[in-house]
Amino acid sequence: MSEVVNDAVPIVEDRASETTPSESSTEKSLQEQLQELKDSQSTAAAARAEAAQVGEDIADLEKLIVEAEAAAASYEKLHETLQDKEAQLKAESQALINALTAVLGTNGIAAIRGIVTEQIKVVTDAETARNDAQAAVDTARDDAAEKAKALENAKAELDTWRKPGASIDKRLKLAEGLISDIKKLRNGPNRGEAYWKLALGGHGQVPGQEFLNKVLEDKPEVIAPDALQDRILEAWNEFRAARTAAATSDATLGVAQQALKSAEADFAAKSKNLIKATKGALAEREAAPDAA
Repeated sequence: MSEVVNDAVPIVEDRASETTPSESSTEKSLQEQLQELKDSQSTAAAARAEAAQVGEDIADLEKLIVEAEAAAASYEKLHETLQDKEAQLKAESQALINALTAVLGTNGIAAIRGIVTEQIKVVTDAETARNDAQAAVDTARDDAAEKAKALENAKAELDTWRKPGASIDKRLKLAEGLISDIKKLRNGPNRGEAYWKLALGGHGQVPGQEFLNKVLEDKPEVIAPDALQDRILEAWNEFRAARTAAATSDATLGVAQQALKSAEADFAAKSKNLIKATKGALAEREAAPDAA
């Protein structure tokens, strides 16, 4: 009896083929999974939009193929006629050029070109004037805005020194509030924020956030009583000068706006009248006794 050899080989599981834990979605954070879903949603939306566009393209192309076939058949019948007509018109055009050149002569042609150039220049000059007027308005508007801001600042400065006690006390109360906040932050787990609000590191300004060292250095500063009248006088003089400058700037803007309105109307009228004016100027040349 022959021996039965058992060739069976124990099955060894291939663990390497399994998904590693780091690749499993369960290892990803909630934020990462949410972002993946959002990305998938965007991709699906883009695919749907692209599919819809493909449908429109197919419909348009099917229609165009039919129209193209009809156009080709129609144009084939007209081609020779159109070709002959164009050749005839070109021949007539050249004949007119030759005839008019001979009649007008070099001087006449130069005069006509000069008239046409002059009429076009009237319009281009008006356009340049309009553009210059627009630039003047833009400059005046910017200057008026700058002067208005300067007036606003000057008024605030004058108002500050009208009631210096209240103005200075308001600043100091702001500093008191900041000190209180910083102390609370210092005693808790927020020492970094406390230091930030001190502004010892020369931090940049942040809208809506005051910094203690900046507030303590800010205006209005505490001044000697006998210096108050000079400070009020100084603020008044600056306010008065700013108000005069703002009024002057506003007046300049008004003049510039009026000039722009006039330049725009002039450019529009001359643009609209260009063909008529050119015809008229050419007719005057023809009416002259020495015209070629």
